[in-house]
Amino acid sequence: MGIAGFVPFIGSAVMIAVVALVALLTFDDWPHILAAAAALLAIHVLESQFITPLFVSRRCALNTVAVFGSIALLGWMWGTIGAIVAVPLLILLSTVAAHLPSLRWLDVLLSDDRPVSARVARKPSLASATTRPVLKPAPTLRQRRRLAAAK
Repeated sequence: MGIAGFVPFIGSAVMIAVVALVALLTFDDWPHILAAAAALLAIHVLESQFITPLFVSRRCALNTVAVFGSIALLGWMWGTIGAIVAVPLLILLSTVAAHLPSLRWLDVLLSDDRPVSARVARKPSLASATTRPVLKPAPTLRQRRRLAAAK
C-alpha cells in the first residue's frame, strides 16, 4: 500500500482503485482484472486486521484480544481517531494498572503471557506496597502539659 496505507479508509480504497484501473488497462478478461483488486484487498485486510495488531500486542506485551477489542470499540465510538488512539490508550491503561495495587486485576487481564524481554517480565516494585515508617500520633493536650511542666 505504501504511503497511502497511512491515510485511514481512503488510502487503501484509492490504492485498490488504482490497481483495478491498471489491471483494467493491462488485462483483457474480467477474472484477471477482479483478481488483482481482490488480491490487494485481501492483503490489506490481512495486514490491517490481523498481522499489525498481532505484532503490536507482542511488542507492547498486551493481550491480542484486548488490542483487537480496543481498536474495534474505540473505532466504532470515535471513528478513525478512536482507532488511531486505541492502542496508546490501552498501553496507558495497562501501565497505570501495573502500578496501582487496586487495579492489579486489570493488569493481569491486559497483559500477555509472553514477555518480550526479562526487563518487561519483571514488574517494577510498587511504591505503595513498600512499608512506610509508622508515624507517632500527635501528643494529646494532657501529654503536652506534662512535657511543658517537665521542662
